[in-house]
Amino acid sequence: MVFQQDKHTLLELLEEHRQDMEELLVDQSLMSLSAVKELNQTLRASVETQRALADQVEGMKESGVFLSGLVQDLAGLHDVAVQGLTALQSEHDQLAEQIRRAQERHETGMKRTMDQINLLLLEAQKNYADLHTSATALQKPVQSTQHHLSSGLSTAKHQASTQADLLSSTFSYLSSSLRLNADESRQTLEEMAGSTSYLHSTVSVLVERESVSSAEKDGGREPDVENVISPPSTYSPPAQKNKTTRRKKTSVKDRAVRPARTKRSSD
Repeated sequence: MVFQQDKHTLLELLEEHRQDMEELLVDQSLMSLSAVKELNQTLRASVETQRALADQVEGMKESGVFLSGLVQDLAGLHDVAVQGLTALQSEHDQLAEQIRRAQERHETGMKRTMDQINLLLLEAQKNYADLHTSATALQKPVQSTQHHLSSGLSTAKHQASTQADLLSSTFSYLSSSLRLNADESRQTLEEMAGSTSYLHSTVSVLVERESVSSAEKDGGREPDVENVISPPSTYSPPAQKNKTTRRKKTSVKDRAVRPARTKRSSD
């Protein structure tokens, strides 16, 4: 009877000990899975941040250089991810070591008990072996997560390089357009300079001939009207691109000649 009570008490103690070990194993496993999930979320947030930064600097002239730096940052992020997974693997190994030590302590305690509970001891050993196998099975999801992260980072690096090439071709197109606009502006300025020189020559001739006309009038001779208002024969205005520009220059010439005619009429 006493033996049955002791056996029942020992069975209860073993059951409590088994439940405690199972709870410990579940807690450690949940902590490991939570760490993996947080690391995955952190890496996703980092990748989204890098993509947002790439979108914001598309319009900048130095985007190609920045994207090259972004590729290097992604490579650094890959290294950090590998280091994090290595640390997680180390924690997994520590958990397996703790389970092994707990199993050894349990075996040492069980050796001090009666031979009648050898069957229970074998069953407990089998349970702990199953738990150890379950802990070892966690290594495969960790390796799978590492593979997916490496693949995702490689894809992001390829996309960043593609965007850099696209921006480079866009900048080349913009540079060509700006050069073309600059050439057209320079041609327009040259035409304006020619028109200005023409007007300056015309006004100078008018002033000079007005002076001659005044001198001839003072000398009693009638001034030659055709020579006063005619432009210099050695100058030809530059060719214009369109009728609007010719009309504008004609208006400027008219404004330059009309004051001379008005002055001649008043005299």
